[in-house]
Amino acid sequence: MSATEVLEAAKAIGIKVMICNGNLLLEAAIPPPPAVVEALRDHKADIIALLTPPAGKPHASVPPIDFLRAVKRSGGGLSAVGGIAAETAAATAALLLTYGTQARLLTAIPEAIAAIRALLAAAGHDGVIGADIETTPLAYFAAPRPPRINTAGRAISSRQTARRNDAGLDPYRAEVRVLSLWNPRGGDVLVIDLRHVPISVLPKELWDAHFVFHNATFDTKHLLHVGAPLQADKLLCSMLCAGFVARGQPFDSREGNRRPSLAVAAKELLGVDVPKEGQTADWCQSNLDQALVDYAALDAVLSYQLLKVAMQKMETDEKRAANTACACIHAVARLELAGLPFDAEAHETTALRWEQQLVAARTKAKNLTGIDNLNSPSQIAAWLTQTLPPKMLEKWPRTPGGSLSTEGKVLRRYSDCHPGLLAIAECSKLKTLVASFGLSLIDKINPVTGRLHTSLQIAQAKSGRFSSKNPGLQNLPRGELVRGAVRVPAGSKLIVADYSQIELRVMAEVACDTRMRADYASGLDLHAVTAAGMLGIAPGQFDADSPQHKAARQKAKSVNFGIVYGCGASGLVAFARDSYNVIMTEHEAREVIATWLRTYPDVANWQKRHAAGCKASGTVQTPAGRIYRFAWEENGRFNHNLALNLPIQGGAAEVAQIAIAKTDALLSTQLGERARLVGQVHDEFLVVADEPVAERAKALLVAAMTEAFAELFPNAPVRDLVGVKIAGSWAGAK
Repeated sequence: MSATEVLEAAKAIGIKVMICNGNLLLEAAIPPPPAVVEALRDHKADIIALLTPPAGKPHASVPPIDFLRAVKRSGGGLSAVGGIAAETAAATAALLLTYGTQARLLTAIPEAIAAIRALLAAAGHDGVIGADIETTPLAYFAAPRPPRINTAGRAISSRQTARRNDAGLDPYRAEVRVLSLWNPRGGDVLVIDLRHVPISVLPKELWDAHFVFHNATFDTKHLLHVGAPLQADKLLCSMLCAGFVARGQPFDSREGNRRPSLAVAAKELLGVDVPKEGQTADWCQSNLDQALVDYAALDAVLSYQLLKVAMQKMETDEKRAANTACACIHAVARLELAGLPFDAEAHETTALRWEQQLVAARTKAKNLTGIDNLNSPSQIAAWLTQTLPPKMLEKWPRTPGGSLSTEGKVLRRYSDCHPGLLAIAECSKLKTLVASFGLSLIDKINPVTGRLHTSLQIAQAKSGRFSSKNPGLQNLPRGELVRGAVRVPAGSKLIVADYSQIELRVMAEVACDTRMRADYASGLDLHAVTAAGMLGIAPGQFDADSPQHKAARQKAKSVNFGIVYGCGASGLVAFARDSYNVIMTEHEAREVIATWLRTYPDVANWQKRHAAGCKASGTVQTPAGRIYRFAWEENGRFNHNLALNLPIQGGAAEVAQIAIAKTDALLSTQLGERARLVGQVHDEFLVVADEPVAERAKALLVAAMTEAFAELFPNAPVRDLVGVKIAGSWAGAK
């Protein structure tokens, strides 16, 4: 189709196409079909040329900015123009003055270009620019919309208000309103109004600078989406770097958050109380008042200052690890923009089935236990007290507050004692599936792209491992039903690669274990080797097709990973049971641990030396140099398991960080946009490629992942390191 035909097709289904800041802005009564959006994107340049009037002639249609204002005046559902309280505005301006600067709003192109060039000259070639963006929802996505109805005739979009509120966080539904830039040698903070000074007119030399953002992945993906040519090796994140040296606020079940917010990091590292009222201010208003301009400016200043202080506090090795984390920002931003292809109809069938199963499970559990509210831990705990014998209650696991634990894994552990225990546990499992990955997952499909766009958070965990949210794809159920819905359209292929036994391989390198390294160099499966030892046979006699040997391998996995995690005998018993459904006594666990450590003596020696060293120093370090301080733990206590586990999981995390950066760079260099990294889940990497280049993309993915491991562990054996398959769906690749 030509650009003209695409415009006509859009018009025929009620879509009005306009130009806004060098991009296409769509007005429609319902979400535009993804195919139409893709066609418009493919013909973007030609469509802009068609819609741009000749010089000197007025535009035939209403300009986008005026259109947005007209919607506001006509009560089109946008929030009222909001400001910042006077005391907050004064505090923000005062903070800027303490750093010897003030905010300067730029709305004219020549003035903005001159100011940026002056800033770059003052900062110097090696100068870092503190930067920040502010976004606001596009008009269509700020307006209320009716809930979606599924095939069963029920509303499945129960969080429409939340979806409207988070539109400003989504590059596909938001406008980047301002870009703030600062370096202490440059004087004023430049606050560029991108409605009047588009990204496309900013001087090219700007993108040669190093930038530091707080939560850089967020800013990067928005800027990439609007055409800013940010460079992968020029991005820094004050959030990531602050997480290396700051304890951070308590976060969920962990004592310290390794990705502290701007306010938390500024309080801890700079001694600054940051006014954050601007987060809820209206960035859509036509004229930005000084309070908003100051707010946007302050974030850029604080990002710079936090990076400076964090780097001063880091040791040399820590700086290497920080650079490793920051090096994958660009690739993670592109991954988030690409999104995961997802079949909503297929998943809806699964989600509705779960809901039916949950209803049946609740009925069964109530009949067996008499508990009225199965969502109430106190009611379940009361039933346990009444039902279980005193001796069992004495050894029953308890919460930090002293109550009986009602966790599903605990209930399953003692399920032989009463059928109601397993019934409650099954309810809990189904409730989690329905709440986290049921119909609510369909509601998270992006209305513009038709894909799931997670927020992949670099180094969220203590060890530096990734986590994800909105949706939490790191926790996506491994079953075929859900992963089968991750499927590509005709003409594309999904390439799924994963590291084989990455944590055991990291253990071999960290501990310099000669036997483990030799086994991997020979192409042996260490789970099978351990299983053979438990069976009393030679590794060459292990038969992967034998049911007995398969069961032994499953038991061996629990042993291998349990030892990696620093488990003692009782810990291994619990880990094997809860994670692998493997039952063993403490005596068996003690024996198998002793046998394992005799088989790999270098690991045994390393664990003793390393734990003692960590206890003496009060710190534990990852292979790339990230340091975690036991002072950040509850009451500052030394944690033996953490001392042994963090270097291993941390090493695996650092390999993944390097691999994401290398994979994205290699694919984009060799195949352009014909192959894109779309997912990273634990040790798995997902790439969507055009079918004709799928085999080439597969080879590049394996090469990048292998190079990443070898970069962190230069002399490590890499035989059979990466397993990879090409399929039409995620489930099909397993």
